[in-house]
Amino acid sequence: MEIHKNETAAWVTLAIQGDVDLATSPELRGQLEHILLSKKRPLALDLSGVTHMDSSGIAVLIEGFRWAKRIQVPFVLLSPSPQVRMILELAKLEEFFDIRDHLDDQIPEGL
Repeated sequence: MEIHKNETAAWVTLAIQGDVDLATSPELRGQLEHILLSKKRPLALDLSGVTHMDSSGIAVLIEGFRWAKRIQVPFVLLSPSPQVRMILELAKLEEFFDIRDHLDDQIPEGL
């Protein structure tokens, strides 16, 4: 798994490439924890390059969502790959997350 970070005035975006599984999900969790709990920044995860995600990856997404909700910052999943979208649908999580195809450059309200 590779993680590429891009920061703008409005968002921190993490573009994730490759597999998110038991071996790699701790690295992603650490990035989410740092951005959400230390920096308290709106976060978008670009999942278009994710080739495989297991239950540990889903658990990290849920944990990130909960952290963001607790500190009241936006948490968005961007363009999930077909594999990730299928997993989210099977787990009935597509309504749980804010899933978008793109972000606007505006600073989210309340920040």
